[in-house]
Amino acid sequence: MSELEGSATDADLLKGLNEQQRLAVTAEPGNQLIIAGAGSGKTRVLVHRMAYLIRHFGYGPYELMAVTFTNKAARVMAGRVSALLDIETKFLWIGTFHGLANRMLRHNYELAKLPQHYTIIDAQDQRRLIERLMKENHMNTDQWKPKQAVAWISRVKDDGKRWHHIQMTANPQMRQRVDFYRIYDEYCHRAGYVDFGEILLRCHEMLLDNEALLEQYRQRFSEFLVDEFQDTNAIQYNWIRLLAGKQAHVLAVGDDDQSIYGWRGAVVGNIRSFEGDFANTKVIRLEQNYRSTSNILNAANHVIRNNDDRLGKELWTTASEGTQIAVVPCASDIDQADFVTKELKKWVAQEHARTFDHVAVLYRSHFQSRAIESMLNSYGISYTIRGGMRFYERAEIRDVIGYMQLLSQPDSDVGFDRAINAIPRGIGRESQMRLREVAAELRLSLWGAATTGIQLDMFPDRMAVKLKTFVDEVRGLAEQCKGQRLATIAEKCVHDSGVLNHYMNKERDDELRESRRENLQEFIRACGTFEEKFLHGDALDPDKSILQVFLDSVSLDSGDVEEDLGPSVSLMTLHAAKGLEYPLVFIIGMMEGRFPHFLSLEQEEELGLYEERRLAYVGMTRAMKDLYLLYTETDFDFRGGAKSVRPSRFIKEIPEDYLRYPKGSRSTGNLGSIRQARRRWRF
Repeated sequence: MSELEGSATDADLLKGLNEQQRLAVTAEPGNQLIIAGAGSGKTRVLVHRMAYLIRHFGYGPYELMAVTFTNKAARVMAGRVSALLDIETKFLWIGTFHGLANRMLRHNYELAKLPQHYTIIDAQDQRRLIERLMKENHMNTDQWKPKQAVAWISRVKDDGKRWHHIQMTANPQMRQRVDFYRIYDEYCHRAGYVDFGEILLRCHEMLLDNEALLEQYRQRFSEFLVDEFQDTNAIQYNWIRLLAGKQAHVLAVGDDDQSIYGWRGAVVGNIRSFEGDFANTKVIRLEQNYRSTSNILNAANHVIRNNDDRLGKELWTTASEGTQIAVVPCASDIDQADFVTKELKKWVAQEHARTFDHVAVLYRSHFQSRAIESMLNSYGISYTIRGGMRFYERAEIRDVIGYMQLLSQPDSDVGFDRAINAIPRGIGRESQMRLREVAAELRLSLWGAATTGIQLDMFPDRMAVKLKTFVDEVRGLAEQCKGQRLATIAEKCVHDSGVLNHYMNKERDDELRESRRENLQEFIRACGTFEEKFLHGDALDPDKSILQVFLDSVSLDSGDVEEDLGPSVSLMTLHAAKGLEYPLVFIIGMMEGRFPHFLSLEQEEELGLYEERRLAYVGMTRAMKDLYLLYTETDFDFRGGAKSVRPSRFIKEIPEDYLRYPKGSRSTGNLGSIRQARRRWRF
């Protein structure tokens, strides 16, 4: 049993846990499936289980691996375990699937058949690369758009397949897709590029092909803890099974009723087959909810019961019944937006402690936010679109990161491409096409082609002069940054590269110009904060340069830095709302064809209607106190014409006892007619 002086005792680790949580935390080491309902305290169970394994059962921190779906969740978990046991987080293998797999690849790059300084390309880089490769290979992008190619290749990789694993058919479109996957795969291999899907696929292949390495990891890790298990795809599931083998134990926490990402490869069957795939699994259900009122939970329970093949659970709470769920029919989307805005404004004004950041408006599709945004603007109410453009995706930030990539790895074509196009320098599309031709001819990176081509006089005179100016600027910047701290490198890439001056001169709008400046200042600050954590031993791999660690972190999690816009209403899709909670929630656009989406009704039930119903369940259980379900009585068809529509079937699945029909909505009906019509709804 490990001695951890100054750390929490067993009693401390169990304090405040309910009976089911305590069972999960204190269970003898073995495979566990924790079916954790919304708001049931699953993060606390994971943290205390890790601490209990170390404190009570004597496991070393390095023997545990905890897997999450976001870096934010990983940081929270690591911080809490560290605080409970007074241990340094550098001893903990806690991270996302991609982050942990990347850690293995960096340590074993030769066995993974990768260059030592391979480049992780994010979604935007991947799309730009695919657009270029499709153009170079004369592919018809009207029939198969680059965005579709990105999604298809990513999905195939998530299923654990290379291009040669796909069964060829007589279908010419499929043959073209497979051939392009081969072209893309071979290019990435030559360039040393690794996209998101490649990280796990390559790591899985590396472990399969190197038995000694696999055994080394199996000897090290005795316990695996996986959060949000219902969201795992095929390669993630197989990766965990491979690492665990027959000796290690896996604790999976998830909720099949909250599996809403089937469209991007998540396999809800993974959590359902867990008990059969992992021997002697102990199943524990966390059903006590600490978030919502009983009215909200009872309504959500009734909706989700309409799905078949569930693992089964019933959420309950000791909290009060609360107010009934408001069902609000509106004449149009404008009337719906007007009602929501007036109602949330009135709700905030009722109590001093309430602010606009206690409110969320959820919708099925992004376009549905337009009317709400316009109405909030007209009332002068601040709002934030969650899940929109992330901090590191902003143009000015990506430009600076391009310079930093080029400093870290001169042969990074991604960094070169970003940096050379960051500011106008007289090196246009034709010149860059010539540069790529030289790179292909000499089999060099773009940087190598630029420096060598200049020496060998392979470019037109004007192009050579412009290119040499850029090369000299980068070399000068590299010399200035040598041996400097990360924040200093960032500051020089912002100022000395000309990026800041470019945006200050380019933007004519004062507000946008100031926003660009503030973003770049925030980026420098974020670099300083990151380095402080690294210097205190919190980063995953202290053997790498701080710059490379930071660039990996940015590529693997583009959403780490969020702006503090003050109290503002949150607008987001139902998918983006997963894991969040708000005292007041509006779900708008609850009409047949919108939600459930018409395309879902054409699919098999598991990926179609059942997943849409799980999405409704997730949306409803975001609400803590008050929940409004809104629908319009007219909608627009694809020609832009108005048509009558029916309310969503998910509203009808809620018993009348849990509903109310507030006055104030500009519906064409009245309370009596609404209730009568509700009984006649058919689906």
